[in-house]
Amino acid sequence: MAFIETDPFGDDIELTDERWQHLTSRHPELAAHRDDLQATIREPNVVYRSRTDPMQ
Repeated sequence: MAFIETDPFGDDIELTDERWQHLTSRHPELAAHRDDLQATIREPNVVYRSRTDPMQ
């Protein structure tokens, strides 16, 4: 099931079923952690300023 979450910067992050399948085919240990991934996008514990992107 695809999802869209909003990150702390107000940007929408979309994870399609196709991308999820791609990720879990290479990293099967992630398969049980989809809800954790969504929660982390919404409310990360730490956010670091980008060294290369002046907007972040």
